[in-house]
This record gives sequence, C-alpha cells and structure tokens, in this order.
Amino acid sequence: MTSVEPAHRWGVRAVAGPGRTARVLGRARGFEIEEQAGFRHDPAHASALEHLLGALAGDVVIGFLEAAARAGLEVDAAEISLQASLENALVHLGVVGERGSPALAAVEGSLYVSAAADRAALESALAAALAAAPVHATLARATRVTIELKPVR
Repeated sequence: MTSVEPAHRWGVRAVAGPGRTARVLGRARGFEIEEQAGFRHDPAHASALEHLLGALAGDVVIGFLEAAARAGLEVDAAEISLQASLENALVHLGVVGERGSPALAAVEGSLYVSAAADRAALESALAAALAAAPVHATLARATRVTIELKPVR
C-alpha cells in the first residue's frame, strides 16, 4: 500500500478526567466520555462505544439527506437506530481465562425515512450515502455493518 499525504487531516485530544472519564476536544467543541463500552444503566456521559455508534449514525443520516437532495428527493424526516455487539465483552472486562477479542462483532440498524418517494429511489439514495460515508466505510472494513431502509408514511 502506498502512503499518500492526505489533503486534510482531522484531530482530537483526550484528557483523562476523574474516575473513568475523558474530555475529548476537537476543533472548537468538546465532549465527555465515560468508560470504554459502558455497562452501567445510569451514566453521566456516553461511553466511547456509544460515541462511535453516534458518529456512524450521524454519518449515515447526514449522508442520506445529502444524497437524497442531490437526487431531488424531498425527505420529511429521517432517523436511524443502531445496535452493536462485541465479539467477547468478557475480554474487555478483564475476566481471567477469557479469550478472543473485544472488537465489534457487528453493527445493525434501521434507517426510518418519511418521504414522498418510492422505495427504489430511497434505496438508491442510501446506497449513494453509504458509498461516500467515511465513518461507515472505515467500520465496514473492520466488522459487518448492516443498515436496513424502513420507509414510513
């Protein structure tokens, strides 16, 4: 593989905070992360894994809206719901004797779209969005990512 100097680079910094938290800073914004995967039911902040899923969700929804607009489709509303599982969460938790990987096993989701367009046109916009989505493309190299279009009226 040839190394090519990128035209633009993005960067963030993470500063350790109290407990198992980090403050992430990028461009003019920042956000808090609490734990890596987060198993608690009452966290003060989203986990690193939830931020990763959130980045994918935003990447797909915004990309879909842009692709739909380029295709002349008028979208009334769009919402995505994603779920992910780890190959072996016990490895992440440090359980003695557990083997395998704490990597994502799969990401699955549904993109709900309200639009006065036929399913084929919406599917085409989703395909175009996924083809140009950097977060989706990166995660799809590492694990199975399945996003199902679900038109709603």
